[in-house]
Amino acid sequence: LNDAKWIAVTIDMWSSDPKLNFITITAHYTDEQFVVQHSVLETLDFVGEHCNDNIPERIKDALVRWDMLSSIICVVTDNTHTMLKVGRKLGLDSCVCFSDFLQTVVKVCTDEPNIAAQLLNVEKTVSHIRISQQSSDDLHAAQKKLSLTPHDLVHDAQTYWHSSFYTLQRFVREEQPLSLLFVNQDFLNRLKSTSIVTGIDFQVLKLLLKLLEPLEELTREVSSATTVTLSLVLPFLVEIMNLLEPDSSVLDKMKTSMKTQLEKWFTKPFTNKFYLLACILDPRFKHFTFADLNNFSTNKTAVSTLTDWKSVGARKLAAGLLKDEYERLLLEDGPSTTVVPPSLPPLSILDRIVTKQQKATASNECMNYLSEPEIRTNTCALIWWNQNKYRYPTIAKIARKYLCIPATSTPSERIFSLSSSKNNQRSRLLPTSAIDMFFLVKKAGMKKQ
Repeated sequence: LNDAKWIAVTIDMWSSDPKLNFITITAHYTDEQFVVQHSVLETLDFVGEHCNDNIPERIKDALVRWDMLSSIICVVTDNTHTMLKVGRKLGLDSCVCFSDFLQTVVKVCTDEPNIAAQLLNVEKTVSHIRISQQSSDDLHAAQKKLSLTPHDLVHDAQTYWHSSFYTLQRFVREEQPLSLLFVNQDFLNRLKSTSIVTGIDFQVLKLLLKLLEPLEELTREVSSATTVTLSLVLPFLVEIMNLLEPDSSVLDKMKTSMKTQLEKWFTKPFTNKFYLLACILDPRFKHFTFADLNNFSTNKTAVSTLTDWKSVGARKLAAGLLKDEYERLLLEDGPSTTVVPPSLPPLSILDRIVTKQQKATASNECMNYLSEPEIRTNTCALIWWNQNKYRYPTIAKIARKYLCIPATSTPSERIFSLSSSKNNQRSRLLPTSAIDMFFLVKKAGMKKQ
């Protein structure tokens, strides 16, 4: 951390009970080899009904203790009122956790009355089979009869939306053996209410699963701790909007509600400084091809929303932001020159010819980078930059500055999730005991890795 010039932090709160809260702070930066480094700084406890009033000050004190307040470029928090005002009170720029947004959009989906009734019946069925040994045995017998590998159903932990997704995914996969159970009178007698199984429509569940599968994949991608994630926000927003195009199915009403929620969270995402810089610094997305309206000629929903979001001018706006950063860095550090890394062997004649064509000088480095096409492979931006940092030394520094920002506050949340898996009575812990547990669980996780 002492060597990190630019640092992003994530902050997340967990409540043990109404009068006891914990906040974990994590720090993230990109080293000279373009590897994202991250550390858990502190877990703070806040006791009392009015503990929220001094949260920003306590966080500021922690950051001052770590001597990093002046190095922080962005704070990533959840969307609660308490967390949103942290950045403002500290005078720091902030981004909202993208996985919180996904959680909210999916909740709108699963709260739709018809879908909610379906999922409730699924939950009741899964709970019964997991509790009843006889019903569990009947499920395994049905799987064996169909020459299928025996699998238990997945219980919904109800902490994050993708827990419900995994429950639904396994349930749909076991449609055939479950259908045999649903006509087994002994099973129905144990279940007591036949309306539970008669209220399950596998066709609706399959449509719902088809919609949620891409969202689960997006959640995993933006929650990564080792790859660039902030540059994924705008492309993923566009992809989600594409998924919500009505298709005359039973999910159309739900899709409309999800679209409304999306637009409520993101009114002008294509003007957000951090999203724009992250995209233009990611060689996969720097020309904003993902937002080209010509790609959505048959999708009126996406075209309408992208037009409202002013996505057409996003690339120009991002290029202006990059040039401003570039010129500011030149004033601070002086012009950089393209050099051949000393660890490489001497260049051959052909290598020198190619290198001469690709060299970027202080005067045209930015222009050359922006004129190159997007890469067409799903290579992490950090790998690309480590391979090209000698061609674009100044822009590489800007990439190190902004691509370390996580798209979510998941790194902070993970501390609480890890601790939950180790102690299912964490809500009864005293503050000092809880903080000790968070520390030990994190250390144990690092040793395991």
